[in-house]
Formats: sequence, C-alpha cells, structure tokens
Amino acid sequence: MPDGITVTNRVDHTTERKLYNKVVDNTLIATTLMSRTMGMGSAFTGKTMDYTITVTEDAQFQWITGLEDLNSSAVDNTVELSYARTMGVQPKVQIDIETFANDGEAGTIPLNAFKYKEAAAVVTQKISTAIFGAGTANQPNGLGSFCDDGTLKSSIGGQSKTTYSVLEGTYTDSDGIMTLAKLSALDDAISASGSAEGSPSIKVTGKTVWALYEELLTPFQMANFNAGDMPKLPVHGKQVKRPGEFGATAGFTTLFHRNIPVIKDDSATAQAWYSLNENTFGWRGSNSVPSDLQDRYEKVDLGAGAGYQSSAAMVDMPPKPVGWFYRKDMGIPTQLGSIAYFVVIGQVNVWEPRRNGQLHSITGLE
Repeated sequence: MPDGITVTNRVDHTTERKLYNKVVDNTLIATTLMSRTMGMGSAFTGKTMDYTITVTEDAQFQWITGLEDLNSSAVDNTVELSYARTMGVQPKVQIDIETFANDGEAGTIPLNAFKYKEAAAVVTQKISTAIFGAGTANQPNGLGSFCDDGTLKSSIGGQSKTTYSVLEGTYTDSDGIMTLAKLSALDDAISASGSAEGSPSIKVTGKTVWALYEELLTPFQMANFNAGDMPKLPVHGKQVKRPGEFGATAGFTTLFHRNIPVIKDDSATAQAWYSLNENTFGWRGSNSVPSDLQDRYEKVDLGAGAGYQSSAAMVDMPPKPVGWFYRKDMGIPTQLGSIAYFVVIGQVNVWEPRRNGQLHSITGLE
C-alpha cells in the first residue's frame, strides 16, 4: 500500500492502461424492451398528453323501408385518456482526489467522461423493469397496466376499465402450460381481423419461457436455421435480419410466432408471454430544457463519454433520446467532490390497450 490517500479501483482501473483505451462493461450488457420503446418514442407536449377514444359503438345506423323517422340523436361515446410525466434520477458522483490522481498524460481514460457514460448505462438497465410493471406509485405505465383486464390495475389514462371494457387488455392464465394453441388464442383475442395495424407486432418474454418456446418449436426451428444463424431484430427497427446483414448494430436474437418476432428480455416478468401491438402505445418524453433551468440542465447525448463501451442497449440509443436530461455537476458544499444526476422524464402512453395481452403463470409444456 502506498503512503497517502489510497488509490481506489475507480481510479486505478481507469489510469495508466496502455493496452486498452476503453472499459468494457461486463454487467450491463442486456438489450431491453424499454430501450426499444424509448428509442422509438417522441416528444411529450403540454402539461398532460390526452387521447380522445371511442368507447361505445354508434348504433344509429338503420335500414329503412320508406318514410319512417330517421335516427338523429347526438351521440356521446368518447372519453379522454390522460397521461402525466414521471421522473426518475440516477446520481453521478465524483471525488476530487480521484480526479487529481487521474490527471495528466497517464490518465488514458477521461474519468469524468467515463463516469458520465457509466451512469447512463446504469439508468438504461434500471428503468428496464418499469416497462413490465403496472405503473403504480410514481413509475411510468408498463405492460402490467395495459396487458391486463383490470386484475393488475383497475384504470388506464385516468379511466376505469370496469366502466369501459374497451380499455381492457387480455390477461389469460396459462394454467401452467404453454401450447401453440394458447399463444394463438391470445393473438386472436387482441387482434382486429384482417388488419395489420390491429395485429401484434412483437412478442416478448423472459429467458425461461423463451427456452420453453424454443423447445416447443424443435425440430421445426432447426429446419430453418441453426443457433449461429438465428435472426435478429434491431433495437429500434421492425425489419428482422440475418446476422450477416446486421453489422455491428445491437439487437435481439429472434424466434417467430405467426411470423411475428419473439424476443427475450432479462427484465421481463417471470412466467409471462406478452403479445404487443407497438402501434397502440409508446414512450413520450420531454424534449427541451425549460428556460428557467438551462443553467443547470442539458439534454443528454449518449454519444459522449469517451472511454466506456457500455451496454448494447445504451450504445444503440439515439444520440439525443427524448426524455433524457443531465443535471450538470455541482460541487458538494461540505465535501471535496461533485454530484450530477441523469434525469429521465416522460410516460408510456397507451391509446388502444385492448390490442395487447399476456399469457401468464407459464411453468412448462404439455
């Protein structure tokens, strides 16, 4: 041990490393559904985002035979789904003595840049569980809030699922067994017949259920591709590609059900299979810094931060993703260090929950 203040791993592992000029993250490597949803998101505008939807059919159409009175009543058959922002934060702490220790030519990895990108990677992974939640307390809506018939959450967008059954997603008990027939029945329950826009665009599950499905497909799967040639779905794209066509882009290894991509996510709820229509929900994030806060906040650029090869999920995020902000480094008044925060501001908005569903409590095959 040297005399003086001990050099921690935070400094020692990022200084005087001549063979490599970056740190490879071996813990934050999972590509996530939340990265996909946020990466394909758009701006949140106004105090709330509101969607007017039809909840009952206009039943005034009639067949006539002659001069009978015609229907002419005004119809009140719409409600408003309303969504407000949520906010999540992740600190980035830096100690002054470590910055001194990392200064100069030997500091081959800029410590501040490294800490910046490391914290961004943590945020990306930590919020990935939110997309599978029910949007309770102060968290954004997740699949549990709209792939649900009211069992997990009784309302969506401020409206009751009991009052308006059209707001219910499909929530089906598998009775422990996954079969192709049950997966197809789930699709049929949430689909508009003959409509591509009204049909599932992606299926999501955890690794255990994904492996069960893989077993269910064998040997049919092997007739199409071997393990080294399995197709991949880009994090932000909808066009499945073979590995040879994919390049260095991050993506999901993909199986198929009814010709729809099936992906796996480490954050997925255990024993659940989700059938989703990505045309019916999406991330909406704040997209500008208010004028009163511009001295303290800036929009996040995940391309910044040399010296850190982060999670595949974060690397493939857009350069300026909506909803991501950075509260700039500020000195801690009573300590020799500084603190900054990553701030994620937005909401998962849902305008047609009935086009989404899940098969839950899957433990095995017949």
